[in-house]
Amino acid sequence: MVSPQVPLHPAQVEAAQAIYNSAHAGSWRRTDGALAALCSAMPDVNPAATLLKVVTVNSLYGTNVYAVDRAALHVADVLNGAEGLLRCRPELVEKMAAIPPPPAGGATRMHRSFASKFAHFFIDHDCFPIYDSFALKMLRAHLGRDALAADPTPTYMAFEAAFRTLAQKAGLGSDTRRLDRYLWMIGQYRDWTRNPSAQINSELRDLFQADPPELAVAAGAWYHPRA
Repeated sequence: MVSPQVPLHPAQVEAAQAIYNSAHAGSWRRTDGALAALCSAMPDVNPAATLLKVVTVNSLYGTNVYAVDRAALHVADVLNGAEGLLRCRPELVEKMAAIPPPPAGGATRMHRSFASKFAHFFIDHDCFPIYDSFALKMLRAHLGRDALAADPTPTYMAFEAAFRTLAQKAGLGSDTRRLDRYLWMIGQYRDWTRNPSAQINSELRDLFQADPPELAVAAGAWYHPRA
């Protein structure tokens, strides 16, 4: 059976962007601005610069990487070994996500959310959309669960292909940031409407409680008016 699909309309993405530009999302914008400033100030791929970038994106976006020094060395090795077009291919994120275990041993853990955010903010935001649980749930909601199969943690290549499919269906072009913001915002909104105690971003929780008029447009069929 093919799972149902909820169409995405450009007006929803534009409404989410309007919210992002408003006073309701000041902390979110400052966070993104800080990452952009760091990218401009430290464009090189060397151990010190990469470590600072890893620590910053891990702290500001909560990507749950604990071995930050090992992660930074791995990311620098991957980027220094990447050639030409690979630097704008989804396989690059998959390689960065495979942070090796410590010398004492253990399994390689995949940190796709971390790697996608590093690539998005410090390599090319249009090449690398952000992979996280909210984006995954929203892609499945819009494209049908079959779009990303049954794997709860699909590869970044599968995620990126689904993201591009949704962008194409909605006529959004190649600017990933607007769709990224919509997926993250409304993915959390859906969780919040189902469970007001859900673990979501605190600034977005305040936004949802304020219920600005743009939220109804952005949420579309998932909008729940405040009582």
